Amino acid sequence: VLSVVPPKPRGALGPSVSLSDWDFDTLKVAARVPSVLQTVASAVAMHWSLFSTDDEMQKWAQLTAVVENNYRPNPYHNAAHAADVLQGVFALVTAAQPLMEKMTLLERKATAFAAMTHDVRHPGRTNAFLAAVHDPVSFRYCGRGTLEQLHTATAFELLTVPELDITSTMDDTSFLEFKNIVTRLIAHTDMSVHRESMLRWGAKVGSGGFDCTSSEDRIEALSLILHAADIGASSRGLTIAKKWLVVLDEFAEQAEDERRRGLPVTPGFDRPSSVERSQIPFLDYFVIPTFDLLHQLFPTIEEPLRHLRALRESYAATAGVTTPFPAPVDYTNRSAKVKELESCIAEFRKREE
Repeated sequence: VLSVVPPKPRGALGPSVSLSDWDFDTLKVAARVPSVLQTVASAVAMHWSLFSTDDEMQKWAQLTAVVENNYRPNPYHNAAHAADVLQGVFALVTAAQPLMEKMTLLERKATAFAAMTHDVRHPGRTNAFLAAVHDPVSFRYCGRGTLEQLHTATAFELLTVPELDITSTMDDTSFLEFKNIVTRLIAHTDMSVHRESMLRWGAKVGSGGFDCTSSEDRIEALSLILHAADIGASSRGLTIAKKWLVVLDEFAEQAEDERRRGLPVTPGFDRPSSVERSQIPFLDYFVIPTFDLLHQLFPTIEEPLRHLRALRESYAATAGVTTPFPAPVDYTNRSAKVKELESCIAEFRKREE
């Protein structure tokens, strides 16, 4: 797992492909380059000027190759998803100009590393499943966010290999800051903390938004951006969104596993009779509110919501759903938002039962 593997030849994104495009089709790029994760990671490193020497760039290339080697061939949580999220983070940060202008080099390195490793060694099963079957991972990483702890631990375990250690030139203070950022960003990809995170991020709207001159606010903004990129495949445009419905294959595999073991099947994980109808609650209660909040905090981030509106209209027409596109949330009234989120979550769970 920790063995150094040679990087694959770096592929080109293509003449009509921009790394900052939100409708970036990761799976299309993956079909024509040796490694989409290594290709995207290399491009991000160059665009963000992460490293100043050839030796550092070589370490990044070797690290990316080993990270890719540690992603499992799951239908969804695989190296292509990691590449998609890394590119998504790059695109969102680029669009959030006040944030991009104030990010330090260390923050850029930590953000790219966190995005690249946020699902490394993912087993294609949920935290709840691992706990239910007494998987050793659930004992090793106890408490909230078992998988997120696994991803973080793996990420830093890889840095113990000298040939992969992109932090070797950092002093202790800088390394601790790097570690803190990576740990916090990956922790916020855990859907079990979605509600409390949204409330905290939403409170920033009423107080004038993120103060991008504050390192704490920058980390909070980056946490929101990584979370949005992680759940945002459906916001990339109709054609791209449908490609990423392979997540349903992964859910179905877990459902079959649960059935074989005599466990209750996780609600919503059986293959749906209507794919379009099955997606609307997740869009309405999680994806759309997340990108609505991101747009309120960074008004230049508009494209994801346009794509989501078109996707939801298409799904609703196919499934015969008449409920409207969710209205923008008023985050200035915190107590009202708490009740609204609780109602949304309760309704989502009710529909999935």
